[in-house]
Amino acid sequence: MEILIIGATLFVPVIIIVLVVLLVFRGGKILANLQSDVQRIAKDVEKISKELDRRDT
Repeated sequence: MEILIIGATLFVPVIIIVLVVLLVFRGGKILANLQSDVQRIAKDVEKISKELDRRDT
């Protein structure tokens, strides 16, 4: 019985640590994707702005 309690006591923190690490890595991947999307949109907006300025002159 004591072995089960010790095993469970060690197992739960390990699972929590693994879940936190996975969450951090997945969150980093999502942020990287968002950053690349924002950069692409910024380039598109800049192109549109230049095209509109060119049409106004």
